[in-house]
Amino acid sequence: MKKILLIIPILLILFFFLPLKKVLSVYSRKSPSQSYYFDLKSLEDFTISYTHSVNKGRVHDVYLPIQKNKLKLDKTIFVSYGAGIPEPSETEGAKFSITENGYQIENLNRILNKLTMAVGIVANHHFSLNYKNEKIDFELSKLFEPQTSIIFEIKNICVADFLIKKLKGVQNGQKTITWIHRCDRKHSSNYKRRRNEKFNERFRSGTSLQGT
Repeated sequence: MKKILLIIPILLILFFFLPLKKVLSVYSRKSPSQSYYFDLKSLEDFTISYTHSVNKGRVHDVYLPIQKNKLKLDKTIFVSYGAGIPEPSETEGAKFSITENGYQIENLNRILNKLTMAVGIVANHHFSLNYKNEKIDFELSKLFEPQTSIIFEIKNICVADFLIKKLKGVQNGQKTITWIHRCDRKHSSNYKRRRNEKFNERFRSGTSLQGT
């Protein structure tokens, strides 16, 4: 009985302080502590939209969270071709169609470890989360300063940190989002070395189709 009583607290500690919670993390590349975490539960996809710098039309890039903590660019929707818009012929299996929302290219199947982009000044970047029962939209310039290089990445974080920071939500319009510090590798003895390696990698792990 005593052993059981000793094991229960240990299990609780492991549950709350091991990186067991999977989230979509959006953070500043230069200041990783400036982070927003979004629950992946019931998340079907998310969209990054922006105003194209040349044709001035809105572009919507739709991403899916997939296995092994990766992201997949599934489709893009736009009103007119311009620089950075993919050609269907460039991707095997891609399908072009015309919808009520504009031109659409789906089945792009571009796999990314993480997505890196810069918050535009005139691009008016928006970030929309499509959950099963609701859709939540954020203006990225309200979360980060314009021209900030940011990263979208699926990762595992500490359950305790997620719950604590969730109670300290940052209000954005009518929606509450969670402002969180990185906790998954921050206390590792190799953290500084790996942080410097990642800084030097820059955009090696993935790029986006975003305007500026």
